[in-house]
Amino acid sequence: MFAGLLLFIPVLLAEDVAVLFCRKKSVCVLEGLSVKLSCGFTIQDTRRKLKEFYWFNNNNRKKWKDTTIPEDLSEDPEYYGRLLHGAVGGFGQYSITTTIINLRPSDSAEYKFRLNTQNSGWKNSESGTTVFVTGLKVIKNPDTVKEGQKVTLTCSTMCILSNNPNLTYIWYKNGRRLTNPKTLKTSLYLDPFSITDSGSYSCAVNDLRSPSLCLLDNCWDVKYAKKTICAITGSSVDLPCTYTYPSGQTITQTLWSKTVDAKGKPEALKYGDSVQYRGDKKTDCTLRITELRERDSANYSFRFKTQQGSYNDPFQVTLSVTDVFVKVRPDIVIEGEKVWISCSTSCVLKQNSTDYIFYKDKLRLPSPNRHWILYLDPVSSEDAGSYSCVLVGLENQPSLGATLTVRYPPRSTTVMVSTDQNKIVEGSSVTLTCSSDANPPMEKYTWYKRNGTKVSVLQGETESYTIPIVSLGYIDQYFCEAKNEIGAQNSTWDLTTDDRLVNVLTPVLCVVAVLTAGTLLVLSYYTLKQRNRRERADTPRVHYVSNDASNSAVSEEESVDTLYAHPDDYDDIQGGIDEYDDIQDDTYTALQRDSRLSMYDSIPKRESP
Repeated sequence: MFAGLLLFIPVLLAEDVAVLFCRKKSVCVLEGLSVKLSCGFTIQDTRRKLKEFYWFNNNNRKKWKDTTIPEDLSEDPEYYGRLLHGAVGGFGQYSITTTIINLRPSDSAEYKFRLNTQNSGWKNSESGTTVFVTGLKVIKNPDTVKEGQKVTLTCSTMCILSNNPNLTYIWYKNGRRLTNPKTLKTSLYLDPFSITDSGSYSCAVNDLRSPSLCLLDNCWDVKYAKKTICAITGSSVDLPCTYTYPSGQTITQTLWSKTVDAKGKPEALKYGDSVQYRGDKKTDCTLRITELRERDSANYSFRFKTQQGSYNDPFQVTLSVTDVFVKVRPDIVIEGEKVWISCSTSCVLKQNSTDYIFYKDKLRLPSPNRHWILYLDPVSSEDAGSYSCVLVGLENQPSLGATLTVRYPPRSTTVMVSTDQNKIVEGSSVTLTCSSDANPPMEKYTWYKRNGTKVSVLQGETESYTIPIVSLGYIDQYFCEAKNEIGAQNSTWDLTTDDRLVNVLTPVLCVVAVLTAGTLLVLSYYTLKQRNRRERADTPRVHYVSNDASNSAVSEEESVDTLYAHPDDYDDIQGGIDEYDDIQDDTYTALQRDSRLSMYDSIPKRESP
């Protein structure tokens, strides 16, 4: 989990965690300010460790994937960029804190923490701290204001502010700060109330301003829909604004100003292509700025004039222009660990879409579940590379890249063999080279030789090892070990000299085998030939059938018992070259079926010689 801040804080087994408690049950804080939450636990032993912890919003149960498992507050886009975590402890008592900055009314909720001990697993704090976020509001007493009576204006909040006993309240009338004795802390007294006291009243604490309250409808006022606005470089932004003035008057001038330096003088804006006044001369005073640049970050205020007066608003709207940043945490890891890649800005965006697109080496990645954060768990060496991101809708404004380096021990360790001759022969020189894939690169090589069960370490720690004279009669196996600061790996048994001997003798053995087979074939041939000649000495000469159809019958001189075929008799055809040529020139026709049958039917059984 993102908030899994690893604490090397000793902690006991789950049953020995005596108390999980929060210091305050409730706090009331002004909108726009910050609140620090602090909860803790006590232990009695220091032999165990706290693995991780995180805070969660107990009111967000319906938003959890599993209603029984609270979700990390820092993974909620609503709190993105607004959390600061910490932890302190000692002597058996430990405190876990988180600070939420730039509070919003939607932050009102009960907050608890959740911790994971080494043996107990996850455990939630039984109680939490309820935060109330409130704004300022001016309340009048009595409700109906009449001239001559006492009127009390109170700067009110929905709850009693916590830990703010000496807050300074500032009162304004028609945009001008009041400094007369009629102001007293949270209340302003108008006693007696006169027609000259009519107008627009507001109060402020630490730049947090209340909405205006108008007395007798004679009011001047400017209201900004947003007090702070964060926008991306290159985008466009509107500064929504409305204004009021006494009825019966006519607007003669509207003007926006900006102050870059808090101590500087306001600078009147010149309207043009990139700065446009989108309001009117009635109630709307919205300003639009396009193609935002970093120098557009400033405090903006609006003023206007009528034929009877003018109004300079003492309050401002703050515009912050930011780039998109990608953060890789941690940026150097060992394969198998966790990595969080987040897309962020220097200020909190207040727009409907906070979805981001991630890229690795300029190739788009699938959208992450959390929109603004990408989890790599466990990380692989294939995840190493340059990451960047863009905000959806502003794809032409990508962030700068951030590099993820994944370290891993040696792998795929092998040995390559080279020799000073075309092949390994007795007495040749052989060089073995160890290669491996690792990050960081190998810092050491160790070479080994194995003979039977005996393994010895060879001299030298470089990636290459040379065997000056190879002896092919011994069973020696060589292998290497590649090592970097993360781990080591041995090669397989890459070189066996007996294997090399087999490789050398294989062609020789093949030649011997071929020669032996050839000799046997020749001897068999001559033996069979001699036997056939002996058989033919006792066998009558075979007569051939003429190709002349008129001579298809067997000659009268032929004896029937000598008419048979034997494969070896064809050798006698080559009795002479002339005779062989005559036979080659003859054209043979098939025997007549009737004649053949009559001959073979009369062949008696041949007796053995």
